[in-house]
Amino acid sequence: MFHAGRYELFEYEPYEFFFIMNEEEELNNLILILQNSYSNDENVRQNSYSQITEMMSNPPEFLLKLTNVVQIRDVPLLSIRLSLILTSKMLQARSFKELDLIRNFLNENHLLSESLKLMMHITINHEDIVVRNLAGNSFALLFRILQGEWIDGLDLIVSTVSDVYSNPLIV
Repeated sequence: MFHAGRYELFEYEPYEFFFIMNEEEELNNLILILQNSYSNDENVRQNSYSQITEMMSNPPEFLLKLTNVVQIRDVPLLSIRLSLILTSKMLQARSFKELDLIRNFLNENHLLSESLKLMMHITINHEDIVVRNLAGNSFALLFRILQGEWIDGLDLIVSTVSDVYSNPLIV
């Protein structure tokens, strides 16, 4: 396990994620922004919404940051949920042309594509049912985008469903 600030990172093969101090600070800041979006203080919440909207203007960078959020052990549950909601929103194509653009981009950007796959792998088996449901939505969008480029995704979802039926989770 690796340490990033006050959080521990899960180690997944064959990917290892290290954060230099600047990236660690950015990630901690993103988690704070995500948490603030649920604030009771209207000004704090609006400021958070503005920051999220600004980050969404650079989809590749923002998606990569969101994938990093779910890889941190003990990250607040609300941050994981909002990361998945924002990921789904950004992967949702409004037309076939936009779907092709997203598909081509992910096929050319291996790091982002693999990070999104890892995000789905981590969250589809999460202990929180809301996270699993949100992951299912993101998973479906990503699977639709990648089509034949992510055959392992089909195996992952089949094994997850099989595991649930053979060893059901108590909800």
